[in-house]
Amino acid sequence: MYKEHPSFTPPCNNAVLWRYMDFTKFISLLDTSSLFFARADKLGDLFEGTYSRVNMALQPILYADRVSENSLRGWVEFTREFRRFTLNKLLA
Repeated sequence: MYKEHPSFTPPCNNAVLWRYMDFTKFISLLDTSSLFFARADKLGDLFEGTYSRVNMALQPILYADRVSENSLRGWVEFTREFRRFTLNKLLA
């Protein structure tokens, strides 16, 4: 059964959600019953989907006794590439 989180206040039942889109995307939404989501690397924000500099600087210290240095380097590269592999379409 679904349970509300105590930190979350749900919106009222008559809340309005606005989403501006061009006409072709609107027709596609109606035709395919799906929403379009752009990849994080295509949004124009270089920091979208990334970790902060402080987070990246602290990772070797925080994970020193748990993760090998080689694995940590691989993780850094993975997080850089991950932005290209975000969800493009969510089926309704």
